[in-house]
Amino acid sequence: MSMNEYGEIVRDSSSEEATTHESSRRMDEYGEIARDSFSVNVSSSNTTFPTSTSLLSSRLSNTSNERTRNERKKGIIVAGIIWAVVAVFIIIPIIEAYIIIPFQKYNTAVTYMNEGSYTTAFSIFIELNDFKNSSELADSCLYEINETSYANALSYMENEEYDKAISLFEKTQKYSYKDSARLIEKCQNALIEQTYDKAAIMIEQEKYEEAIGYLQEISGYKDSDDLIRKCERLQLVYPIRMAEIGGRVTFGSYEQDGNTDNGAEKITWIVLDKTDNKALLLSEYGLDYMIYDGSFASNTTYSTWETCSLRKWMNETFINSAFTEDELSAIEIVKVRAEKTNGFDTDPGNDTDDRIFALSYNDANVYFQSNEERRCKPTNIASSNTAYKDDKGYGFWWLRSPGHDRRYATLVDEEGVIRELFVDGFDDITRIVNGYSGYDWNYGNATARPAMWVRYN
Repeated sequence: MSMNEYGEIVRDSSSEEATTHESSRRMDEYGEIARDSFSVNVSSSNTTFPTSTSLLSSRLSNTSNERTRNERKKGIIVAGIIWAVVAVFIIIPIIEAYIIIPFQKYNTAVTYMNEGSYTTAFSIFIELNDFKNSSELADSCLYEINETSYANALSYMENEEYDKAISLFEKTQKYSYKDSARLIEKCQNALIEQTYDKAAIMIEQEKYEEAIGYLQEISGYKDSDDLIRKCERLQLVYPIRMAEIGGRVTFGSYEQDGNTDNGAEKITWIVLDKTDNKALLLSEYGLDYMIYDGSFASNTTYSTWETCSLRKWMNETFINSAFTEDELSAIEIVKVRAEKTNGFDTDPGNDTDDRIFALSYNDANVYFQSNEERRCKPTNIASSNTAYKDDKGYGFWWLRSPGHDRRYATLVDEEGVIRELFVDGFDDITRIVNGYSGYDWNYGNATARPAMWVRYN
């Protein structure tokens, strides 16, 4: 330091730095000396004293260990609680399933058993299996069930309620109880005979559909199959039996509407007469276009009902296509009389045996009381095959009786008048039977109107 011109003391920077440096050096020396001295002392006494850093690390380590021990204790406690809860949830259901519930069911079954509800008790004891004496009690219930069923079955059997008896015996038979198997067979035979008797009653009462149902249940027993066919035939003709004279019935089938896609239509018949369990039927419509005798050769051959093609068509083509076997079996073969036409002396030929025939001149007068009743409409198929019809839809239909000579046959016109016509159907001149004057008309487009006798009993 030095004095300035004003007498103030001025620090010398260079000396201050030197002093500072010296002091620092001395402190380093002292510090080093001190450290060296401390080390010498420690070494000389064989005792190690922790430094401040070591003490801190030790304290931290002890704290961490304590914390770990506490966490382990907490984990053990939580795990114990969890296991206790799990044990509760596992053990309680087990106890409930294997002890409490079985006891409850067992007691319930015993109550049912004491009340006589053996079936319910039996089901519960079977479910309990070997719990306590459940198996033994189940056997006791089963015995009571079989005994009751057996007794009830015997009662049903005595009252001829064989179907109910069989149902109960079948339950006892499962356990080979007494003679259940033998009694089942006995009831079955009695039931079959009972069903047969019911069918016979239905036949007697003319309830053929019901009779067929009973007989089908015992098919093969006695003459059941024959009776089924008999009932089917009787069922076919039953409407004919019940019909009044002048009524309409259906029997057989023939294509009439001209649409073959929908199959043949049922034939509608008029009941003209009934006698000796037979009915005379005449088709309501002219079923098809037909000439009396297509094989006739003018002026060289004479035609009769016996030889004409109309008869052949009716008894071959028509009959085979229109009727089933059962229907055909009901159509009687009858004697068809060769009758003269009133007012003519023409030889009608020989009688024939036919199932299907055309009415005679006399028939047309006996069974129809007026021209209006004799009028007939041709079917659509007949019209499409050139059969004539007027603006009201009425046409012509053939009779089997001869005209004024054997080249002619009689027919009914669209007004219901009986006329005669050349047998091949193409004579322009016709004569009204019974001497009425004739007029020009083409009667070639006539129809076949079949008739037949059907037995209905």
